[in-house]
Amino acid sequence: MNPDREYVKRLTDAEADFWRRVTEDHWPETVDDELDLSTDPKWRRVALGYREARARIEAAAAEEHKLREILKGMANARRTYGCGVEGLKKLQEGSGRLFCDSRAVWRQP
Repeated sequence: MNPDREYVKRLTDAEADFWRRVTEDHWPETVDDELDLSTDPKWRRVALGYREARARIEAAAAEEHKLREILKGMANARRTYGCGVEGLKKLQEGSGRLFCDSRAVWRQP
């Protein structure tokens, strides 16, 4: 079996660096993996704004879903439109039934 010379060199270099640090009592700076900014005023202000924006987005999405369902219930034709909104009912293959795909069909023309 042939030794991996690159690996051996990296290993001996790392060992030499370790022992140099031991004898010189010189250790690398620690890297913090966590940072608590809960007392930082700027962080608090931006975090609050972010949470408020997320709440508005979620409320708007819920309202959009509710209104889309009402529009779907009002759509009695294959194509229903007006006031900048359009809905199409598509024939579901094989069933002969109409269905409304709200993800792809309801749009602003």
